Amino acid sequence: MLQLGSPFQSGMILQQKMRIPVWGTATPGKRVLIVFAGQALGILADETGKWQGNLSPVDGSFLEYEMIIRSEDEKIVLTHVRVGEVWVCGGQSNMQHSLKETPLFELAKLVSGHVDIAELHVAMTEHHAIQEQVACSWHDSTDHSALAGFTAEGWSFAYEIANRMHVPVGLLNISRGGTVVEAWTPKFIYDADPVKFKHQLDRIAEAQNCKFANGRDEFLAVADTMRHKDVSNDGFPDGWASDPLPQPEKWRSIPVPNFNAVLYGDVNGAFWYRKEIEIPEEWIHDELELHLGVIDDLDTTYFNGVQIGFTGPETKDPWGVKRIYAVPQELVRKGRNLIAVRNFDEQQMGGMMGPELKLVRKGTDDFIDLAGDWLIRAEKLLHQIEYPVSAFSYYEPSSLFNAMLAPLIPYAVRGVLWQHGENNSWNAEEYGTYYPAMIQGWRKAWQRDDLPFISGQLSGCHGRAHVPGESSFATIREAMRRAAQEIPGVYCVPLAGVSEEHEIHFRDKLTVGRRMADVASAGIYGILKPDFAFAPMAVDAVLSGKMVAVSFDYGKNLFFRGDDTTEQIALCGEDGVWYWADAVTAKDGKLFVCSGKVPTPVKVRYAWTDNPKAELCNAFGIRAFPFE
Repeated sequence: MLQLGSPFQSGMILQQKMRIPVWGTATPGKRVLIVFAGQALGILADETGKWQGNLSPVDGSFLEYEMIIRSEDEKIVLTHVRVGEVWVCGGQSNMQHSLKETPLFELAKLVSGHVDIAELHVAMTEHHAIQEQVACSWHDSTDHSALAGFTAEGWSFAYEIANRMHVPVGLLNISRGGTVVEAWTPKFIYDADPVKFKHQLDRIAEAQNCKFANGRDEFLAVADTMRHKDVSNDGFPDGWASDPLPQPEKWRSIPVPNFNAVLYGDVNGAFWYRKEIEIPEEWIHDELELHLGVIDDLDTTYFNGVQIGFTGPETKDPWGVKRIYAVPQELVRKGRNLIAVRNFDEQQMGGMMGPELKLVRKGTDDFIDLAGDWLIRAEKLLHQIEYPVSAFSYYEPSSLFNAMLAPLIPYAVRGVLWQHGENNSWNAEEYGTYYPAMIQGWRKAWQRDDLPFISGQLSGCHGRAHVPGESSFATIREAMRRAAQEIPGVYCVPLAGVSEEHEIHFRDKLTVGRRMADVASAGIYGILKPDFAFAPMAVDAVLSGKMVAVSFDYGKNLFFRGDDTTEQIALCGEDGVWYWADAVTAKDGKLFVCSGKVPTPVKVRYAWTDNPKAELCNAFGIRAFPFE
């Protein structure tokens, strides 16, 4: 039976000016004929029925082609085939974030008839072994119902490239929220260094031999029984939802939205959040609504000591449900009011995730912003659940490469857009090993040592840190920057300036797409001068007395926006204690910094927090990379 590889469908966009691999299966030993763009290519299926051939390069245009594939008495005709630029869109939720979830959707609908953009949407799946097929489908941007689900960041990039290169643009969207880089890395990379990657190889072996190796439903049923159960609310009888604050010394401050793990580590259990607010007198007779965003997993919510909301285990996927609770008028009082939320985390990472946290005055535009500092206290701490190894976990090494990407290779592409890192923040120090390993693996799989990668650094989230110190997000940003500095054909884009405090899913995908398109235009297409595209990157630091001089590539006429240099540069001495620089000067493409508290600096950092203040720019207004 004649069958094509997963990405070969009507409506597809093929990569211009490169050989075009086409593959599939047919009756073993039988001839397959491919007819496309004036070419006719004959291939013999091997003894297993597999076949693959390479069509000659075709120039991009807005012409529509047919591709005809024949074998014996079978024929497949693909229509509405175009040739242009093709990019893989990979990573986690900030790449997956769809147009309909951003203000960009209205613009995308408006211009959909003026640019030719198509997306191959790949189903989210995973497996312990390489798969040959994956469910996927091509969609045109002129179909607004399909356009709503396009990757917003990918679409923004494609829109820029389509206008600059004057060809159709295709996106292979393999993004999947909540994933780790180890799952996107092929097993042969781990095999090549069994000492370094012993943990990954052990996990893969367990997955291949586990009792759930071929039973997704069975695994999910067992996993569901292992979740922690909320058997008692011990904080409410002790007054944790009421005034006065019981045992104030046991409560801690936490910026919200946030994970419980920020203060309590990798545990599950019950956690109480409290916040006091001031309500204007004119509000007390109005309808009020409490918007708490997503709470992972369960919650019981109180207003002035009285329960007003509950989302329990009977709710399907409670970790993804946005909480909106009505506040009874009789509970509202003029002036000080108390909100208390009991969060029960059944598994994995829990907390108050937002993004929107506000008390809304219904029928008006008035609201009170609830993001920021809350008090938190653990009612009970429970061990993190160790689920049985499964062939169907997207956390397992290689599982996503096997199931979502391998079936698309070697489809001809120009390069890869990569937006990732949040879910590796727990092992951030290892990202500098895993990310280059993944790049190496994809290049080897495509048999293209020069396959370009453009990564978007992690955006800022959580509250703004006013004391310098360690940051897992900054560590991952640095790993991306070093990869771009050290690996040919790898690029990186700093995302300073697009962050939204307390929001991990930034909505300004337009700016990010443009920045990535600028980098592609300069580094890959050669249609833009590098000075207009590349961010200032620190390349050297020299100590002279107390002063550190930092040199940059692409650092012409460095300056700080608004002349604001505070809480951005930090230095430390041999003791490892970090202090903000108290003297910062940008001159002649260099940065000169010192701190009276660090007489002999050994390290210097810029924008090294989860949600950094980052105002250093070059003459073209491009913000600099954070660095250490």
